Amino acid sequence: GDAPAWSPIVDPHTGWLVMRRTYAAVVADDATDADAVSTALLVLDYETGIALAESIEGVEALVVDEDGRLAMTSGWRAASRFEELGTGFRKLNPRAR
Repeated sequence: GDAPAWSPIVDPHTGWLVMRRTYAAVVADDATDADAVSTALLVLDYETGIALAESIEGVEALVVDEDGRLAMTSGWRAASRFEELGTGFRKLNPRAR
Protein backbone atom coordinates (compact mmCIF):
# COMPACT_ATOMS: atom_id res chain seq x y z
CA GLY A 1 0.00 0.00 0.00
CA ASP A 2 0.93 3.62 0.47
CA ALA A 3 2.00 3.28 4.10
CA PRO A 4 5.47 4.60 4.90
CA ALA A 5 8.19 1.98 4.63
CA TRP A 6 10.22 1.61 7.80
CA SER A 7 11.53 -1.11 10.01
CA PRO A 8 13.03 -1.45 13.48
CA ILE A 9 16.36 -2.37 11.88
CA VAL A 10 19.17 0.18 11.95
CA ASP A 11 21.51 0.33 8.96
CA PRO A 12 25.01 0.37 10.48
CA HIS A 13 26.32 2.25 7.43
CA THR A 14 24.03 5.24 7.97
CA GLY A 15 22.82 4.97 11.56
CA TRP A 16 19.24 5.40 10.26
CA LEU A 17 16.34 2.96 10.18
CA VAL A 18 16.12 0.82 7.06
CA MET A 19 13.61 2.70 4.93
CA ARG A 20 13.21 0.47 1.89
CA ARG A 21 10.74 -2.33 1.39
CA THR A 22 12.90 -5.41 1.24
CA TYR A 23 11.78 -8.77 2.54
CA ALA A 24 14.00 -11.66 3.56
CA ALA A 25 13.21 -15.25 4.42
CA VAL A 26 15.85 -17.57 5.84
CA VAL A 27 15.96 -21.29 6.55
CA ALA A 28 18.70 -22.23 9.01
CA ASP A 29 19.60 -24.91 11.52
CA ASP A 30 18.36 -22.71 14.38
CA ALA A 31 16.17 -19.64 14.81
CA THR A 32 18.99 -17.44 16.12
CA ASP A 33 21.02 -17.96 12.94
CA ALA A 34 17.95 -17.39 10.77
CA ASP A 35 17.14 -14.14 12.58
CA ALA A 36 20.71 -12.83 12.36
CA VAL A 37 21.03 -13.62 8.65
CA SER A 38 17.61 -12.20 7.77
CA THR A 39 18.49 -8.95 9.57
CA ALA A 40 21.76 -8.73 7.63
CA LEU A 41 19.91 -9.36 4.37
CA LEU A 42 17.66 -6.37 5.05
CA VAL A 43 20.68 -4.08 5.41
CA LEU A 44 23.00 -5.43 2.71
CA ASP A 45 22.48 -5.09 -1.01
CA TYR A 46 21.03 -8.27 -2.45
CA GLU A 47 24.24 -9.51 -4.12
CA THR A 48 26.29 -9.16 -0.93
CA GLY A 49 23.48 -10.58 1.19
CA ILE A 50 22.97 -13.67 -0.93
CA ALA A 51 26.75 -14.22 -1.08
CA LEU A 52 26.85 -14.02 2.73
CA ALA A 53 24.01 -16.54 3.08
CA GLU A 54 25.70 -18.87 0.55
CA SER A 55 28.87 -18.77 2.65
CA ILE A 56 27.17 -20.01 5.85
CA GLU A 57 26.69 -23.75 6.13
CA GLY A 58 23.09 -24.76 6.78
CA VAL A 59 21.62 -21.41 5.68
CA GLU A 60 19.40 -20.77 2.67
CA ALA A 61 17.75 -17.44 1.91
CA LEU A 62 15.33 -15.57 -0.32
CA VAL A 63 15.26 -11.78 -0.74
CA VAL A 64 12.47 -9.79 -2.41
CA ASP A 65 13.37 -6.17 -3.10
CA GLU A 66 11.02 -3.20 -3.20
CA ASP A 67 10.52 -3.68 -6.96
CA GLY A 68 9.42 -7.30 -6.47
CA ARG A 69 12.63 -8.86 -7.78
CA LEU A 70 13.85 -12.14 -6.25
CA ALA A 71 17.30 -13.30 -5.22
CA MET A 72 17.86 -16.68 -3.62
CA THR A 73 20.63 -18.98 -2.55
CA SER A 74 21.34 -22.06 -4.63
CA GLY A 75 19.64 -24.36 -2.09
CA TRP A 76 16.60 -22.18 -1.33
CA ARG A 77 14.10 -24.15 -3.44
CA ALA A 78 15.03 -27.49 -1.86
CA ALA A 79 15.19 -26.12 1.69
CA SER A 80 11.89 -24.28 1.51
CA ARG A 81 9.91 -26.18 -1.11
CA PHE A 82 9.60 -22.78 -2.85
CA GLU A 83 7.38 -22.60 -5.93
CA GLU A 84 7.17 -19.53 -8.10
CA LEU A 85 3.50 -18.87 -8.79
CA GLY A 86 3.84 -16.54 -11.74
CA THR A 87 3.13 -13.44 -9.66
CA GLY A 88 5.34 -11.23 -11.81
CA PHE A 89 8.39 -11.34 -9.58
CA ARG A 90 11.62 -10.87 -11.48
CA LYS A 91 14.74 -12.76 -10.43
CA LEU A 92 17.72 -10.73 -9.23
CA ASN A 93 20.15 -13.58 -8.85
CA PRO A 94 21.39 -14.92 -12.20
CA ARG A 95 22.30 -18.20 -10.49
CA ALA A 96 18.68 -18.77 -9.46
CA ARG A 97 16.75 -21.09 -11.72
